[in-house]
Amino acid sequence: MKVKTLHKFLSELIKEGHAHKPVCINKDTFKHTLEGDGVVILPISDLAVEDIRQVDGDGFNIENKDGTEQSKRIVIIMGDYDA
Repeated sequence: MKVKTLHKFLSELIKEGHAHKPVCINKDTFKHTLEGDGVVILPISDLAVEDIRQVDGDGFNIENKDGTEQSKRIVIIMGDYDA
């Protein structure tokens, strides 16, 4: 992804009201056949806004007072690999 494409994505997200959302990376989407040879800089292919469930330090779901799962809306950066 080029800088102008990233800028376009980010500008759209800001226009849609996502300016204050946390940005996270989906590590599973970043894979390369040469990682074993030391390749560590991998390209971004996409950005998405998604709801993720919140988990505590032990990996269990955090629940709201009413018993529903707590979630958070975030912006996710993804790589070229389709997990």
